[in-house]
Amino acid sequence: MTEENVWTEVTENNLEKCNARTPDSWGQKVPGYVRRDTKMGYFVDIEEFGVFSPPEFELLNPNPQFRWHLKKSSDELPSNAFLASTGYPGGNFYIGIVQERGSWLPGVVNDKVLFVAMDDQIQEFKRFYLLSLKGLGRKRDQFHLQPPNPTTRKIKMPIWILIDSEETLESYQQYFTLLNPILYPATYFWYRQHFITGYYDSANQRGLFAYKINSGEDLSATIYDYNCYCLWDQENVLKWKQYQKGDLTDGRAFPAATDRNGRPVYFGRVKFLNCNPIGQVCEDGFCYVPTHQNGVIRVSEFEILVFRDNQKII
Repeated sequence: MTEENVWTEVTENNLEKCNARTPDSWGQKVPGYVRRDTKMGYFVDIEEFGVFSPPEFELLNPNPQFRWHLKKSSDELPSNAFLASTGYPGGNFYIGIVQERGSWLPGVVNDKVLFVAMDDQIQEFKRFYLLSLKGLGRKRDQFHLQPPNPTTRKIKMPIWILIDSEETLESYQQYFTLLNPILYPATYFWYRQHFITGYYDSANQRGLFAYKINSGEDLSATIYDYNCYCLWDQENVLKWKQYQKGDLTDGRAFPAATDRNGRPVYFGRVKFLNCNPIGQVCEDGFCYVPTHQNGVIRVSEFEILVFRDNQKII
């Protein structure tokens, strides 16, 4: 995993991402976060022990190897914790996240402590979620889209299940509640280090995914190897509803992935026989459904996958 694949320069189009990093007073890059409303970054300078908001920073790219791992105060840092930067006089920097004031706030982890910039002050946490690489968690092939709520423990976010063999596919079909018959909502890690969305066709053992190229043309990709991620709604927090204007802005639409420009895309499905083909819903309010022989079909009437009434993305 190279620097170029993990971090990207900030632009007007990719501020949907939250984790960021920037050089501190030593010139060493430290992780922090960016607020969507102000488009400002908030970072902790460990040596000066102060909060600063620089004009330039980098954003963390999504990656299927990332997942959040609960770190308790007595735990040592695991060997596969994601290393955000190295060579700092006070040690290496990692990325952590904690729920505070009703939001998930990322910060810098140094010496097993999470430091989070809160306005003009720094808060320290010894119990938090640590950004780690593939191999952590209860199972190798599962990871949370967001950390579970550390205060109530009553709500669990949906989980991606890596379908990497016939065995894992059979386990997924047997043990996990399916959100759609035959065609399962899925993502695939595509070129240029981003996910493309679509569905896994369990009847024909192939994945079909839609994506957009620089010219604006919509293309479909048929993937015959396994290695895609299928969605598991473990606590029944998601549902399908008929798409209406405003569904992409009220916080209830389930964000399936981000496109190559950092904008969120969502799952939509079209009622057809008993399989309901799934596509990606973009900010223009259309659902782009990949097909095996007819490319991508743009649909205006569809259902969108959303959180239930008592759920919402913070």
